[in-house]
Amino acid sequence: MTDWPSQETLGELIGSRICHDLINPLGAIGNGLELLDMGPGDHGEEKALIADSLGVAQSRLQFLRIAFGAASGQEEISQRDIRKALEGISYGRLDVIWQAENPLPRAEVRLAFLLLLCLQHAMPRGGEIRVLPGEKWLLSGQSSSIRIDNDLWAHLEGLRQGRAPSPAEVQFALVPRAVHALARPVDVSFGDDQIELRF
Repeated sequence: MTDWPSQETLGELIGSRICHDLINPLGAIGNGLELLDMGPGDHGEEKALIADSLGVAQSRLQFLRIAFGAASGQEEISQRDIRKALEGISYGRLDVIWQAENPLPRAEVRLAFLLLLCLQHAMPRGGEIRVLPGEKWLLSGQSSSIRIDNDLWAHLEGLRQGRAPSPAEVQFALVPRAVHALARPVDVSFGDDQIELRF
């Protein structure tokens, strides 16, 4: 008889289920667009707007599925899937440069994605984030405007328990759990226009 899932595992399973279920209707919207293309009339601008929004939503959902979903065992994620998911965060004013070519362990990618969300929060005006996977991962964010909320970043550094995060800041509370699962602490370094994270 297997053990009942912990609260943490249940949260991950719920996140995975929600993302999985939402991917299907988004795919149906894409199929509907294809049908519109085959029908009469010209709806070029409308279809382009819907298609762009759909693409961003699908990529964003895939990103969140990896970041918030369950990550167990030795499962790996292909670079194709990683780069597709990164399109969900690499739009607008934020540019993510992912410097890897081979499949990577899902648990490590999950931690990296959570840290990307932390960096995004600290870079409200956008900027550039470079991610270099390896035996020791490096995530480096550069921006003309860095905003550090010490009470949130305290969660990552493990120095003390920071304030309770809002829903938009939940990644700061999830990082310590992902760190514990991998047994790889995160080193945080702040500069005037740069943040470096290593794990």
